[in-house]
Amino acid sequence: MKIDIDDFNRKAEYIIETVVKPQVEKYELSKQLNKSNMELTVTGTIKVIEPIKQISDKFSVRMVVLTVPNGEYPQDVIFQLSQDKCKLLDNYSPGIDITVKFNLRGREYNGKYYNTLDIWNVQSMPVVDESFDDSPF
Repeated sequence: MKIDIDDFNRKAEYIIETVVKPQVEKYELSKQLNKSNMELTVTGTIKVIEPIKQISDKFSVRMVVLTVPNGEYPQDVIFQLSQDKCKLLDNYSPGIDITVKFNLRGREYNGKYYNTLDIWNVQSMPVVDESFDDSPF
């Protein structure tokens, strides 16, 4: 899966406006956004896990796409893992629900602005067996 960076940035801006900001307001995380690391949390279903890409001798990166619920229109959001964090997804596969903690990063390069959603923690969602009946009768 090849990623078009301009398309990614447009989607990232849309996701920030429609998914991240409402979550911040809902859970009163605005104080955390004022911190320099901008730590955020989101839950979604794994859609795509890309292989680890070795960018240089000292830098590796991995992309993952999560489908995040957003009312009537779920969003496919691309996240990045780097360095030793790339291995956090080794035991996961598409279709699994996870919660990720990530930092929102932004930078300017040659007059263009770029965003990165940089995962630093992954947690599995508990599986609920709806067929289990614990009633005594």
